[in-house]
Amino acid sequence: MSKAEKGTVQGMLLQFAHLGTTGQDEFIGMMNEFLLSSPKQRRALTRQWKQHMTTREQASCPGKPGQHS
Repeated sequence: MSKAEKGTVQGMLLQFAHLGTTGQDEFIGMMNEFLLSSPKQRRALTRQWKQHMTTREQASCPGKPGQHS
């Protein structure tokens, strides 16, 4: 693992540590689902997460350049 990747992982762990119990439980459940999934299911989960993040970003930045209102 590169230093940059290690820093990214540490950042994610720090965010996890700041979640409440419910958030940590949800994260662990989603991680377990991913780890126990087939490669095809992992790709589908990854697509769902990306779509969710894109939708969230668009909702929080409605006037973002390059986006149609």
